[in-house]
Amino acid sequence: MEATKRSLKLLIISLLVIFTVNSTAIAADPLLEMLPAETLVCVRINNFDMALSQLDAYLTGTSPLPIGMLAKGQLGQIVGDPMLTGINTGGNVCFAMFSHPESGDPIGGLLVPMTSFDDFVAKNPNCKKDETGAIVLESANSPMGNFELAELAGGKYALVLPQTFGTINQVKA
Repeated sequence: MEATKRSLKLLIISLLVIFTVNSTAIAADPLLEMLPAETLVCVRINNFDMALSQLDAYLTGTSPLPIGMLAKGQLGQIVGDPMLTGINTGGNVCFAMFSHPESGDPIGGLLVPMTSFDDFVAKNPNCKKDETGAIVLESANSPMGNFELAELAGGKYALVLPQTFGTINQVKA
Protein backbone atom coordinates (compact mmCIF):
# COMPACT_ATOMS: atom_id res chain seq x y z
CA MET A 1 0.00 0.00 0.00
CA GLU A 2 2.81 2.40 0.93
CA ALA A 3 4.68 1.59 -2.29
CA THR A 4 1.57 2.39 -4.34
CA LYS A 5 1.20 5.81 -2.68
CA ARG A 6 4.86 6.61 -3.36
CA SER A 7 4.51 5.53 -6.99
CA LEU A 8 1.40 7.66 -7.38
CA LYS A 9 3.14 10.70 -5.85
CA LEU A 10 6.15 10.19 -8.12
CA LEU A 11 3.87 9.94 -11.16
CA ILE A 12 2.00 13.13 -10.24
CA ILE A 13 5.21 15.07 -9.60
CA SER A 14 6.70 13.82 -12.89
CA LEU A 15 3.60 14.91 -14.81
CA LEU A 16 3.67 18.35 -13.18
CA VAL A 17 7.31 18.80 -14.16
CA ILE A 18 6.62 17.72 -17.75
CA PHE A 19 3.62 20.04 -18.11
CA THR A 20 5.53 22.94 -16.58
CA VAL A 21 8.44 22.49 -19.00
CA ASN A 22 6.07 22.13 -21.97
CA SER A 23 4.01 25.18 -21.05
CA THR A 24 7.18 27.28 -20.92
CA ALA A 25 8.15 26.11 -24.41
CA ILE A 26 4.68 26.89 -25.77
CA ALA A 27 4.67 30.40 -24.31
CA ALA A 28 7.85 31.28 -26.19
CA ASP A 29 6.37 30.38 -29.60
CA PRO A 30 6.05 33.55 -31.77
CA LEU A 31 3.22 32.07 -33.87
CA LEU A 32 1.11 31.28 -30.83
CA GLU A 33 1.90 34.66 -29.28
CA MET A 34 0.14 36.31 -32.25
CA LEU A 35 -3.17 34.74 -31.25
CA PRO A 36 -5.63 37.03 -29.47
CA ALA A 37 -6.32 36.59 -25.76
CA GLU A 38 -9.84 35.36 -26.60
CA THR A 39 -8.43 32.21 -28.26
CA LEU A 40 -10.29 29.16 -27.03
CA VAL A 41 -8.34 26.45 -28.88
CA CYS A 42 -5.85 26.25 -31.75
CA VAL A 43 -4.31 23.65 -34.04
CA ARG A 44 -0.92 24.45 -35.52
CA ILE A 45 0.34 22.83 -38.72
CA ASN A 46 4.06 23.30 -39.30
CA ASN A 47 5.15 23.67 -42.93
CA PHE A 48 1.77 23.41 -44.64
CA ASP A 49 3.22 22.01 -47.92
CA MET A 50 5.22 19.31 -46.14
CA ALA A 51 2.27 18.33 -43.93
CA LEU A 52 0.02 17.93 -46.97
CA SER A 53 2.61 15.87 -48.86
CA GLN A 54 3.14 13.63 -45.82
CA LEU A 55 -0.64 13.20 -45.53
CA ASP A 56 -0.76 12.26 -49.23
CA ALA A 57 2.03 9.70 -48.72
CA TYR A 58 0.21 8.22 -45.73
CA LEU A 59 -3.07 7.93 -47.65
CA THR A 60 -1.50 6.50 -50.83
CA GLY A 61 -3.66 3.67 -52.05
CA THR A 62 -6.69 4.63 -49.97
CA SER A 63 -7.53 8.00 -51.47
CA PRO A 64 -8.13 8.27 -55.23
CA LEU A 65 -6.99 11.92 -55.27
CA PRO A 66 -4.12 13.63 -53.46
CA ILE A 67 -5.54 15.44 -50.41
CA GLY A 68 -2.86 18.15 -50.64
CA MET A 69 -3.96 19.10 -54.14
CA LEU A 70 -7.61 19.24 -53.02
CA ALA A 71 -6.78 21.36 -49.96
CA LYS A 72 -4.78 23.86 -52.01
CA GLY A 73 -7.54 23.91 -54.64
CA GLN A 74 -10.14 24.76 -52.01
CA LEU A 75 -7.90 27.48 -50.57
CA GLY A 76 -7.41 28.83 -54.09
CA GLN A 77 -11.18 28.98 -54.62
CA ILE A 78 -11.70 30.82 -51.34
CA VAL A 79 -9.05 33.47 -52.06
CA GLY A 80 -9.97 33.68 -55.73
CA ASP A 81 -6.47 32.83 -56.96
CA PRO A 82 -5.56 29.23 -57.84
CA MET A 83 -1.86 30.16 -57.77
CA LEU A 84 -2.19 31.32 -54.13
CA THR A 85 -0.20 34.47 -54.91
CA GLY A 86 0.97 36.13 -51.72
CA ILE A 87 0.38 33.06 -49.53
CA ASN A 88 3.44 31.23 -48.17
CA THR A 89 2.25 27.61 -48.39
CA GLY A 90 5.57 26.46 -46.91
CA GLY A 91 4.86 28.35 -43.70
CA ASN A 92 3.08 27.39 -40.49
CA VAL A 93 -0.71 27.60 -40.44
CA CYS A 94 -2.79 27.91 -37.30
CA PHE A 95 -6.52 27.09 -37.15
CA ALA A 96 -8.14 28.65 -34.09
CA MET A 97 -11.43 29.29 -32.33
CA PHE A 98 -11.83 32.74 -30.81
CA SER A 99 -14.40 34.08 -28.40
CA HIS A 100 -16.44 36.94 -29.90
CA PRO A 101 -15.53 40.07 -27.88
CA GLU A 102 -19.17 41.09 -27.33
CA SER A 103 -21.35 37.97 -27.46
CA GLY A 104 -18.78 35.39 -26.34
CA ASP A 105 -19.83 33.09 -29.21
CA PRO A 106 -17.03 31.05 -30.82
CA ILE A 107 -15.61 32.29 -34.13
CA GLY A 108 -13.44 30.04 -36.29
CA GLY A 109 -10.44 31.64 -37.94
CA LEU A 110 -6.88 31.11 -39.06
CA LEU A 111 -3.43 32.55 -39.16
CA VAL A 112 -2.17 32.30 -42.73
CA PRO A 113 1.52 32.75 -43.58
CA MET A 114 2.01 35.42 -46.24
CA THR A 115 4.91 36.27 -48.52
CA SER A 116 3.67 39.87 -48.28
CA PHE A 117 0.33 40.95 -46.87
CA ASP A 118 0.39 44.24 -48.79
CA ASP A 119 1.10 42.47 -52.09
CA PHE A 120 -1.68 39.96 -51.44
CA VAL A 121 -4.22 42.72 -50.81
CA ALA A 122 -3.00 44.88 -53.72
CA LYS A 123 -2.90 42.07 -56.30
CA ASN A 124 -6.08 40.25 -55.28
CA PRO A 125 -9.14 41.86 -56.93
CA ASN A 126 -11.35 40.22 -54.29
CA CYS A 127 -9.79 42.27 -51.45
CA LYS A 128 -11.57 45.52 -50.59
CA LYS A 129 -12.02 47.79 -47.57
CA ASP A 130 -15.47 47.90 -46.01
CA GLU A 131 -17.14 50.85 -44.24
CA THR A 132 -15.44 49.97 -40.93
CA GLY A 133 -11.98 50.07 -42.54
CA ALA A 134 -11.46 46.30 -42.32
CA ILE A 135 -10.01 44.51 -45.34
CA VAL A 136 -12.61 42.12 -46.72
CA LEU A 137 -11.85 39.14 -48.95
CA GLU A 138 -14.99 38.68 -51.03
CA SER A 139 -15.29 34.97 -51.65
CA ALA A 140 -18.17 33.88 -53.87
CA ASN A 141 -16.97 30.26 -53.84
CA SER A 142 -16.87 29.89 -50.06
CA PRO A 143 -19.79 28.41 -48.13
CA MET A 144 -18.72 30.65 -45.22
CA GLY A 145 -19.17 33.85 -47.22
CA ASN A 146 -16.71 36.73 -47.10
CA PHE A 147 -13.72 37.01 -44.76
CA GLU A 148 -12.05 39.85 -42.87
CA LEU A 149 -8.26 40.07 -42.94
CA ALA A 150 -5.83 41.71 -40.54
CA GLU A 151 -2.08 42.05 -40.98
CA LEU A 152 0.10 40.54 -38.25
CA ALA A 153 3.86 40.21 -37.68
CA GLY A 154 4.79 42.94 -40.15
CA GLY A 155 2.93 41.37 -43.06
CA LYS A 156 4.23 37.83 -42.56
CA TYR A 157 0.83 36.56 -41.37
CA ALA A 158 -2.82 37.36 -41.92
CA LEU A 159 -5.53 36.79 -39.33
CA VAL A 160 -8.60 35.59 -41.24
CA LEU A 161 -12.10 35.56 -39.72
CA PRO A 162 -15.57 35.22 -41.22
CA GLN A 163 -16.96 38.65 -42.00
CA THR A 164 -18.92 40.20 -39.17
CA PHE A 165 -18.39 43.92 -39.62
CA GLY A 166 -15.74 45.27 -37.28
CA THR A 167 -15.16 42.03 -35.37
CA ILE A 168 -11.61 41.51 -36.60
CA ASN A 169 -10.50 44.86 -35.19
CA GLN A 170 -11.90 43.86 -31.78
CA VAL A 171 -10.47 40.33 -31.82
CA LYS A 172 -6.92 41.28 -32.86
CA ALA A 173 -6.69 44.09 -30.30
